[in-house]
Amino acid sequence: MEKRRTHLLIGGILISMVLFLPGLLPAKNVPLKTSNHPGLIETQELLNLTHHPSIRIIDMRTSLLDYLKGHIPNAVYLHFENLQIPERGIPGQAPDRICLERLLGDNLSLSNSMWIILYSEKSNPNATFLAWTLDYLGHKRVGILNGGWEKWSSEKLPILQEYPSLSRKKFFGKVLRETLAEKKWMFDRLTAKNVVILDARPPEQYSGGEGEEVRRGHIPGAKNVFWETTLEGEEVRVSYVPFASWVGELAMSLLPAFLDIDPEDLTFVPRSSFDLNMQSLAEKKADVVPSSLNTPRVMEAQAQPSGVRLLEMPASDKEGWKRAATTPTMVIPSESVPGTIEQFMGQETFNTMYNHFVSADADEEMIYNLCKWLDLNLDTYKDVTINGMRMNKDLFREYLDTATLPVHPGTMRYLKELGLWTAADDEWNEAGIALQKKYIDAWNAATAEADEKGINVDAANQEWKDLWQSHIEDLPRFTARAPE
Repeated sequence: MEKRRTHLLIGGILISMVLFLPGLLPAKNVPLKTSNHPGLIETQELLNLTHHPSIRIIDMRTSLLDYLKGHIPNAVYLHFENLQIPERGIPGQAPDRICLERLLGDNLSLSNSMWIILYSEKSNPNATFLAWTLDYLGHKRVGILNGGWEKWSSEKLPILQEYPSLSRKKFFGKVLRETLAEKKWMFDRLTAKNVVILDARPPEQYSGGEGEEVRRGHIPGAKNVFWETTLEGEEVRVSYVPFASWVGELAMSLLPAFLDIDPEDLTFVPRSSFDLNMQSLAEKKADVVPSSLNTPRVMEAQAQPSGVRLLEMPASDKEGWKRAATTPTMVIPSESVPGTIEQFMGQETFNTMYNHFVSADADEEMIYNLCKWLDLNLDTYKDVTINGMRMNKDLFREYLDTATLPVHPGTMRYLKELGLWTAADDEWNEAGIALQKKYIDAWNAATAEADEKGINVDAANQEWKDLWQSHIEDLPRFTARAPE
């Protein structure tokens, strides 16, 4: 009944908090759909909206000279440093609400009913700085140009040098305090388990190796996620172990299927051992690694400045799990359990079953008594190893909800005795036995043909592998059933 948790870890990747807004279509009065967070707008969508009276386009590039040389039609220029002021001698502080209202209304000609589209160049996050400021003031009609100035200019879309003719407007902000973390709030939560501090500066500044500040380094406990690593188009590297097919299937099949992405959009990095596979995170040789959460290498990667993050795969994502069920991976949705890194406890991910296999003709009485002993004596061995605590009937019952591999009659007998085997289990188990028989028949036929042709039955022999594949190519694979 043993099950070993295997998960996908992501190191050095932050999923962007800027959400794509589906259906950004022009309309007569409200050209874009309002969201609770700033969203992305594509160049072709903005192309038809540059002269819309309810839209203000703001150029946030670093250099005013670049704006003067050419900008998106009707764009007004704002340097991001206008959003930072000194407070009691300390530079880089956020202006108060009244100051921001004057800047936005008087200088940028913004009103609360308008949509604000921001762009900058890819070398800086200036546009998102203003997006956060508007979010802080409670303004929800904010879009960020996907691809920025580079994408607009590379597509040879209209560029002008003329400034827009603007008049002063009234802008009223409603400060959302929860979007701003003050110094005292931060200081009181430096060691809080439910707070993660992210430092988005370059790694060299985070480590203290570079920077113009009087005090270099970072806030204690902060994790470094350089903002450039969140941009789309960056290479995403997924490691795997070629000789371990289940690790390759997790990386190359399960991950793309669940996330509904094309495997060709990922870069797969082969590693020669399980140890090196896990070391990929700490060595920055991969961004995504399939692994058990209780290995020393996971803990080593977690101790790195950038840390690691668990790729959550919630059971509530029915479509994602339906796609996952089409892959040759025996995995099920599950929460992280004791024995894993504390920060992952209770997070929804998946596990893969490491079952104890036995011959189908093994003595039923022996298997029944073995299962019974393992269950009744769990307390005597569960703390001996990390996997010991997982040798329990509740976790095995969880596995049966998505299983397809046939269960031995001795195991079934004990589960029925406990009331843990259902009529539905009989149905899928019989289907599994029928499919198993087809594979046995295919094996017998393939090995017989191999003997006739003098082909060596060896997993490393390509001629045998091709022959075996020809016998099973029409057979369905044993895969986990999608959760109900």
